[in-house]
Parts: sequence; C-alpha cells; structure tokens
Amino acid sequence: MNIRISPLTYVLFVCVFCICISCSSMKKDARKAAKLTNESIRQTHELKLKEAEKTFSKAQEIIQKYDKKGKSEEFLREYRRYRDNERRLSPERDREY
Repeated sequence: MNIRISPLTYVLFVCVFCICISCSSMKKDARKAAKLTNESIRQTHELKLKEAEKTFSKAQEIIQKYDKKGKSEEFLREYRRYRDNERRLSPERDREY
C-alpha cells in the first residue's frame, strides 16, 4: 500500500505549526514583560530607583519587539491581562495599603 501526501498538506502542516509556536511565544513574552513591569513598580515603591529603571527597560524591550513586528495590539492585550492579574493576586500589594 503506497500512500501519497500532497505538498499542499506539508505546507498546511508547517503553517499551523508556526502559528502554534508563535502564539505560545507571545504569551510567554507577555507574561515576562508583565512580571518585569510589576517588579519595577514594586522596586519604585521601595525607592530602588536604579533597579526599577533597569527592570522597566527590560520590559520595554520585549514590548517594542512586538511593536516592530506589527503585533502590538495582540501582544498588549495579553500583557495587560497578565500585568493586572498578577497585581490583583499579589499579597505584597495588600500589605501596602
């Protein structure tokens, strides 16, 4: 039995694979940028301003990467979700007030 798979099937498989990988990567980057932003805010509250600036710069580098690719809208939606969720769940935030 000889089964032949068309080249179009291979192309379709590669496209689906690339889409799956890029979405996962974007969410991972959004989570990391959100974590860095929240860390920067915490450092600012603790008056560790140089550390806060470095941390915030790292977050901005990730954000700008997606801005240059033209995917900023999708990235920022994920970024905001992770940033706000982490801030809501942070026990340190409750102690400050």
